[in-house]
Amino acid sequence: MQYENITPLAGHRRYRNSWAGAWRTVHNWVFAIANWFVVCNARHRNRAAFAKLDDHLLRDIGKSRQEVAFEAAKPFWRE
Repeated sequence: MQYENITPLAGHRRYRNSWAGAWRTVHNWVFAIANWFVVCNARHRNRAAFAKLDDHLLRDIGKSRQEVAFEAAKPFWRE
């Protein structure tokens, strides 16, 4: 059997308009960066709230003041 006239991606809708693929890629990058900012902001707010907890609340969750200080001192981009 001969397959000489077959072009693998000819007419495939994904490759018809290269601008559509480019915009999809840009959209994905913008969405990923925006999502990263949302996650970092939530991380920062959670660490600030964690640092404000009273000692009796820290005892309830089994954390010491030193563990809280270590966690609160982390930069927002670190998990």
